[in-house]
Amino acid sequence: KSNDGDIIKLIGDAIFARFPSSTNSLNASTKIQEKLGERNSISQKDHKIQIRIGLHSGQVIEKDNDLFGHDVNICSRIESLAPAGGIAVSTQIIEDLDNNHEFSYREMGYIKLKNIAEPQQLYKIYGNVNEYETETDKQLQQFLKDSGIDIVDINSYSMEETFSIAVLYATNLGPDADESFAYTLTEDIINDFGYINSLRIPG
Repeated sequence: KSNDGDIIKLIGDAIFARFPSSTNSLNASTKIQEKLGERNSISQKDHKIQIRIGLHSGQVIEKDNDLFGHDVNICSRIESLAPAGGIAVSTQIIEDLDNNHEFSYREMGYIKLKNIAEPQQLYKIYGNVNEYETETDKQLQQFLKDSGIDIVDINSYSMEETFSIAVLYATNLGPDADESFAYTLTEDIINDFGYINSLRIPG
């Protein structure tokens, strides 16, 4: 609230939120990680909470109090690549910052995101200068490698031909009580298509 954030919805144990600016989203994110870090420092191992935060700026489609679109999908993928207890952001977030920003960040590199045609340049955000200085470029790259994250050489990268496909909601031909079957069938088909690298499919 202090950064004018708006929680769109909860997805399991995840929070999908929108902010009026990149700076607002970064202020909120660094404060969240700072407060969790303070809590974890005095918590037993099994009681520590580490979360990933992914940030992206772009165009969205608003419908039924929810947000949709290609940039929403990119943001979701970025979150999954953020280090535990850390923040990963897109180039758009970095470009939105003015010259007076107080954020320290380091380039992660171009990374191929699932179901996103072009590799995205990502950055790791640090809570403060001291945290930034405790990790080198080489250490970050080794961490990404150890985490199974492949960095793309954008100069030699050639984009594979991909095909977009959308699955329309299955129509329930039975009684209203069977509506859940139509929903589950649709969701299963979308998830199965997601395993095919040459296909790009929206949720």
